Amino acid sequence: MMPDVEISPGTLLGTGCSSDVFDQGDGWVLKLFHPQCPQEYVQTEAVLARAVYAAAEASGAFRVPAVGALLPAALHGRNGILYAKAAGTALPVALRGATPRHVGERLADLHRAIHVLGATAHPALAALPLQQMRLGLAIQQAPGLSDMQRDALRALLEMLTARCRDNRLCHGDFHPFNVLQDTGGGATLIDWMTAEMGDPLCDVARSIVRLRFAPAPGAISVAPAENVMRRLLADAYLQRYSEALDTPDARERVGRWLPLAIAARLADGIGANESATLGEWLAGRLGCSPEEDREPAHVAHLD
Repeated sequence: MMPDVEISPGTLLGTGCSSDVFDQGDGWVLKLFHPQCPQEYVQTEAVLARAVYAAAEASGAFRVPAVGALLPAALHGRNGILYAKAAGTALPVALRGATPRHVGERLADLHRAIHVLGATAHPALAALPLQQMRLGLAIQQAPGLSDMQRDALRALLEMLTARCRDNRLCHGDFHPFNVLQDTGGGATLIDWMTAEMGDPLCDVARSIVRLRFAPAPGAISVAPAENVMRRLLADAYLQRYSEALDTPDARERVGRWLPLAIAARLADGIGANESATLGEWLAGRLGCSPEEDREPAHVAHLD
């Protein structure tokens, strides 16, 4: 049951780009959104989180926090959502001391569990937006792109979407800090604001970009000393995921989504250092049209 108490800040558990999370006691946490987040944004997250929770509960494939009340102007005018408190700590903390390969393989196994779910078996997922629509909006909104680059990305999106015959559940922002692992090895997957239905290989490409280039929480850039570890982690993740697909061209198929994954990341309002790195890569990559894709991109080409 939801706590029948007056909402208060409680103990700060974490801070993200859009919100702060506070412990409310009695097994609940309050996700309190920053003042600039409109109520519609918060309402959308609640709808998506409830849909994913229903599908995850029905499948038993993985755990997702239950969604409690939507709280307009919960505290000092800030909108909030109550979530059931998930056991465990973020994967990098839970697996501290483990090799990058072990972390990458764990992440791949969990990501595969997400991608098993489709709207046919789990009708709740029909409430989720389509990946194609979100990527189209990202292409339009990503800063610093030329008209030629946007046209090339739209053509690539149309081509790759036409090849997708079965939309599956995609997280949209799957990375180690969105996995909470408990002492028994169980995992709860959080932060479903970007959930959508689409091609899982695009979801994998987005995770590759995030693993390689997104600064850790609280940092403004990736430290040079991290680069080797990040390459190993990303490669282990992609290798494990590709082996599960059991198709010889799995890595190349993921690579074809990389330009769109980077455009989506650019549209997220990321920092200047990451934007510059990704923008430079994208400018070089879009020198050929998608129909004449001479060399499928893959992880190595991100360097």
